[in-house]
Amino acid sequence: MTKGLTALMFPTSDPVKSRELFTHLFGEPVFDEPFYVGWQLEGLSIGIDPSGKDRGMTGVTPVFEVDDIRATVDALAAAGATIVEDVQPVGGGNLIAMLSDPDGNMIGLGQTP
Repeated sequence: MTKGLTALMFPTSDPVKSRELFTHLFGEPVFDEPFYVGWQLEGLSIGIDPSGKDRGMTGVTPVFEVDDIRATVDALAAAGATIVEDVQPVGGGNLIAMLSDPDGNMIGLGQTP
């Protein structure tokens, strides 16, 4: 079960232009690296991901925090979701996974320590 929506991820093919656009909307990013640029907006993370399309993202992807990411991925796959990117560590004990629903809409999952 989800703890709620924690992030919106936007794949980008032009991180410089995307960073400029989102900076006009949200102010200066709180995280700014070549592999990810992120902002915080009232508890919600907004991020641009230059490798998002290579990772299967087809558009903006909501990311939901879950207690047990492995169990959630398995349950969603059993219910008809396709695993696009299986559970993987992303640093600091954090885990992520990407799935798609039967219509191809992306679903991101995250688990924090």
